[in-house]
Amino acid sequence: MTTHLDAITEAPCALPDDRSRLVSMAPGRLWVQDIGPLPGSGDTTPTQPPSLLMLHSLLVTGWDFRFLADAIAIDERRRVLCPDLFGCGNSDRPDALDTGGYGFEWHAELLARMLDRLEVPCVDVLAHGYGGGAAIHLAHRLEHPHSQHRVRLRRLILVAPHCLPVETPIALPGPMPRIRRAWNWVGFAPLVFRTVFRRNDLRRFLRRSLSAPELLDTERLEDDVDVYWDRLCRDGGLEAVQAMLGQLDQLHEFHPDGVRERLHTAARSITSPTMLVWGDRDEIVPTAMAVPTAKLFANAELRIIEGCGHAPQRERPAALRQVLDGFERRMRA
Repeated sequence: MTTHLDAITEAPCALPDDRSRLVSMAPGRLWVQDIGPLPGSGDTTPTQPPSLLMLHSLLVTGWDFRFLADAIAIDERRRVLCPDLFGCGNSDRPDALDTGGYGFEWHAELLARMLDRLEVPCVDVLAHGYGGGAAIHLAHRLEHPHSQHRVRLRRLILVAPHCLPVETPIALPGPMPRIRRAWNWVGFAPLVFRTVFRRNDLRRFLRRSLSAPELLDTERLEDDVDVYWDRLCRDGGLEAVQAMLGQLDQLHEFHPDGVRERLHTAARSITSPTMLVWGDRDEIVPTAMAVPTAKLFANAELRIIEGCGHAPQRERPAALRQVLDGFERRMRA
């Protein structure tokens, strides 16, 4: 079987403007990579697209978009925002009891406040995996007629979002996924997860997210395990992951006002142009979920990237960029 990674384009001759920083918010400090020209600056043009917000998934950080962020900021003269979600990366890790279990809606509310704080008037949202759940609630919140937020949503792009129940995305030895879910009821899950989850488990997850496991050992991706493991091992990091996994567990359950029903209600409410993107070899959120997920939305396009696993922003960034550019052209037509 032929495997590949999209080639990285040559390094740009000039780096984009960089305002990356920790933004202080009620739960703590949120790390935001903030690059590219500000709208209305001397570097912008009348046809400049709005700011682009990129939201990462489980076990990784905003660095997951490194093959896209700088290139888009430079090529499109566009402001790009890549936060580390609370509980991840360089952001603070408030206790799960104070965060609503790191729920999708909790993240969405804080992201909306962040956009207000950064004075973003209009935004496109690109979100992957777990970040897709937060993005759906963010889109619903920004479109709500009584929203107190000043920012306007233009377009929504979701890459293999967690919307439907799937087997736990993190492969742990033996029966541990079932034990972890069962122990969650008696409050032991964070301790269990911190005890059993190891660097090799992260490596297995990152391998599964690619179309071929050996791609993780290539020069382009060889630092991924070190970078993400370092961030996960910071105080509260694994506990935050466990809380997020608890949100995914609740997608298996039906309650009239449960996590799944609220997420699906938010998805059905979205009127902004929406596109879903999937790799044809996705083993984390299987490609078979693509069509049922698209049906949750009133009007969403679906695009499949061939020869790609769960993380096209890492494995096939050039192909994902082509999909994004095509969406932009079609919306302008």
